[in-house]
Amino acid sequence: MKIYFLKTFLMLPFLLGLAVLLNTGTLFAYTSSGEYQGTPQKKFHRGTVNAATGWMELHQEINRTTETRGLFEGLTAGVARGVGLAIARTGAGIYEAVTFLIPMPEDYESVIQPETINNQ
Repeated sequence: MKIYFLKTFLMLPFLLGLAVLLNTGTLFAYTSSGEYQGTPQKKFHRGTVNAATGWMELHQEINRTTETRGLFEGLTAGVARGVGLAIARTGAGIYEAVTFLIPMPEDYESVIQPETINNQ
């Protein structure tokens, strides 16, 4: 029983990574055309990317705050804001990946802006 649980638990990151990898091809195939906007595929792709890369908000926010307000605020306020944004982006990604077939919000719009961390 214990080994079965461990194998299942270790399989989850692999499956998430596989979903992101497979969706990357979908993104490149449809990015140039307008067909990809407002579709369940876009919502699923955005969700898996945000769920997998949401933690990067922490590093990005520390850098952004340090550059604009200094090192002390970057290490205090930047960390606090980065943790909050990382949790929000990861949560939004999980929500979008799980509900990708449901057209909510309208036309499969993103629930967090910018859509992914790379669009900042």
